[in-house]
Amino acid sequence: MILRTLVATAALLVSSVTTAETCDGVISILRISDYVEGGSEAGLKEASLAHQKWYRDNGVSDNEQIVVPLMKYDEESDSLLSDSTRVATLHVNAPAGEPADEAKGDEGWDQFVALYGQNTSVKEQYFLCLPESLLAE
Repeated sequence: MILRTLVATAALLVSSVTTAETCDGVISILRISDYVEGGSEAGLKEASLAHQKWYRDNGVSDNEQIVVPLMKYDEESDSLLSDSTRVATLHVNAPAGEPADEAKGDEGWDQFVALYGQNTSVKEQYFLCLPESLLAE
């Protein structure tokens, strides 16, 4: 148990150093998901809000969950249409190695994860380095 804890701690330290060296912006996670049967944008937004609340309740206040509807281009009509089968979520300034990590897997965590699962199935995940200027107010 002690060895596993030491390895996990070392991995977090290496991860923090690597992040600082590889990203001079804001680490974020982009997930592309398919809606599951019975899933909806409203349900996904509920999950996203619960996810955000969980982080706030666990001392993380500088990240943000965003639901991003996807569009598809229709060549025939030369127009953009809503993609009702897929959606993106963006976790801006995703915390790593934060104190909240210890609470992951608690009841609140399991509740928002279940809400996500009732609405979507993640198909792709990308770690991004967003320019800070993009997020400036």
